[in-house]
Amino acid sequence: MLTHERFGLPRWDADPAYWEKVAYVAKQLGTDGCTAVVDIYIDSCFEHDIHCRTHQTLYGRPLTSADAAAIFRERIQQQSVLGRLSPVSWWRWAAVRVFGPQWY
Repeated sequence: MLTHERFGLPRWDADPAYWEKVAYVAKQLGTDGCTAVVDIYIDSCFEHDIHCRTHQTLYGRPLTSADAAAIFRERIQQQSVLGRLSPVSWWRWAAVRVFGPQWY
């Protein structure tokens, strides 16, 4: 079972209303999306920012920093034509694992 499934989150392409809520909450939190990189996969960046700032999913389930990073990687993989082999997903996952916990 994938991490996003363990937390009851929909696939990236499965629930447009969920992603509208992600965009709304991200705006309310004042997130910047993908810090210091090109804003491709911006919805995934917004979701990750929400997870890191609130330490929970939009549904209120608690998340660790490692869980948030794993969901972020999966989201990028879901959107990439390369799927699990997406180098962007692994680079960004590594970056948030190395640099993210200090802000989590």
